[in-house]
Amino acid sequence: MHVAEIRNALLDYIPRTLIRRRNIKLSEEFRICRGNSRADLAVFTRKAFYGLEIKSAKDRVIRLESQVQNYNEVFDYNYVVVTTTHLREIENIIPDWWGIVLASQSGQVVRLRTIRRSNKNPSVNPLELARLFWRNEAVEILKNHMKPRDLEKMNRQSLWQLLSDTIAPQEMRAEFFRNFITHGGQISNRKSMLYDDLQRL
Repeated sequence: MHVAEIRNALLDYIPRTLIRRRNIKLSEEFRICRGNSRADLAVFTRKAFYGLEIKSAKDRVIRLESQVQNYNEVFDYNYVVVTTTHLREIENIIPDWWGIVLASQSGQVVRLRTIRRSNKNPSVNPLELARLFWRNEAVEILKNHMKPRDLEKMNRQSLWQLLSDTIAPQEMRAEFFRNFITHGGQISNRKSMLYDDLQRL
């Protein structure tokens, strides 16, 4: 059972079972923390971000500890999707509030079962949320929330810092989701789709 097979099964499982909300946005191989990690699947709603890391039987889990740290910077809810091969080992690595989805195979069918639901992340980093925005998006958001100033001349790092200092995390999530919808996935690093698209797969 390969990562791609588990990912394809998740495309149906996520909106129907794991995150039962209307109008969600999904992105594959989503870069976070300045590219230090990629979420196998990232799911966005107006109010919360979800990260899913897949570990197949053939994957090594040596990088999971650093991946967990990076996921915790950005996502409100996190899940590891794992086969029985790594289940016990992973339980000793991830925080108690991370969720676990177990992947198994019956013939050609990949079956998924949530064995622990994720609780809310207590330590999202506002600066890493700000870094999800393109420079021009950060400028536009700041223009709508503060008195006019020479934002166009500021570099990206300064804009991201100002954004994280000025805009509450919940507002940044809503802005990110709105831009994602408006620009047809411009912010996504790779493939993206709306929940309505998932229903047509």
